[in-house]
Amino acid sequence: MKMLLPSTHYVDIWLDQIDAQTMVRQTHAARYKNLLYTLKEPKELMRLTPLEWPEHLNNVASLHSAVYFSSHSFAALWHDAVHIKPDVLEYYMVDDQSQSIVQSLIEAVVQQHVLIYIHNSETHTISLQKLFALNAMCQKVTIIVAPHAQATILDDRVWNQTHAIESVEIVLQNNARLTWLNNADQTNLNNFVARTQCVLEEQAYLSYGNASKPARYSYHEWYVDLKGAQSAVEHSGMYVLTDDQNYTLRTYQHHNGRDTKSTVAVKGLLHANAYFDYSGMITIAKTASGTIAHQENKNMLFSSLAVARSEPSLQVLTNDVQCSHGSATGYFDPEQILYAQTRGIELKEIYSMLTKAFCSDMIALFDTTHQDDFYKFVQESVLEKK
Repeated sequence: MKMLLPSTHYVDIWLDQIDAQTMVRQTHAARYKNLLYTLKEPKELMRLTPLEWPEHLNNVASLHSAVYFSSHSFAALWHDAVHIKPDVLEYYMVDDQSQSIVQSLIEAVVQQHVLIYIHNSETHTISLQKLFALNAMCQKVTIIVAPHAQATILDDRVWNQTHAIESVEIVLQNNARLTWLNNADQTNLNNFVARTQCVLEEQAYLSYGNASKPARYSYHEWYVDLKGAQSAVEHSGMYVLTDDQNYTLRTYQHHNGRDTKSTVAVKGLLHANAYFDYSGMITIAKTASGTIAHQENKNMLFSSLAVARSEPSLQVLTNDVQCSHGSATGYFDPEQILYAQTRGIELKEIYSMLTKAFCSDMIALFDTTHQDDFYKFVQESVLEKK
């Protein structure tokens, strides 16, 4: 399809119209005014006046190797969006090929679609809370990491609605590397439905760490397609449920390329009437010889009323593979607790030490500050209620 780029004159007229409509329909003019931050080169920012920089952009001023397309940028930058990275916009944001790119971008605004394109290695951790400061609750987030680029993204958003639905798409191109750390706080939500879809091309690597604080009722589908040869993914998940929280997790490890590797390990702490439902599937296609895949789920119960259901499964369609899966649910060993008590250690301290030992490998990707925050959350939500 030939790119339908609007002329500069047309874009300027259209921006004026959008600006006028925005002022009438929205109390926050920035609602429809934000499609692109071009942070590739510092000099590209120099042409903007401080008034054109939203306050939260200062928090990510060090991000010089990504292009951030959002439904909340400034109208003056829409023109850049259709000229600087038209190929990226067309491929990932144009759903209807009969539309011009401007029409598609209008729809992206309405749907709150955010696209982050990382084209060079980024040494600084990208915070989604800071990046999406005007509106952290986006319906769709797409992350593309270009060939040979590397980045770390921290999802540290605090959700404040009652209900939320989100779709996250992660695309790692050849030899790209991404560390995704999910430390989002969803405790204010009553219902949260999410789908994360990851596609890994040749020799791409994804490290996915999840230590988020779930909503009252959560449903999460996590899907990875190891499309390229020698691609690899490691997923480490840790959840804490208490009171009447209900969390459903589905993971899918789909191997298509040869010599691919995947590991999914999920652990949970359940207290009171909490309920956890896990189902995992490893699928190895006929083309995926040399695959190494592992999946496990372990749950620790702090109440006789808590329930954890776990169902790992395999579907292998080729030879020359190594696959394993497992599940375990139970309580801390009473003999270990008794042994520690005979050494004069208080019961609360015993549970704290055992809990840290149980969780430590799942949150090892996070820095010390986030680990301390997680243990504090465990202490307040589970151990102090024990």
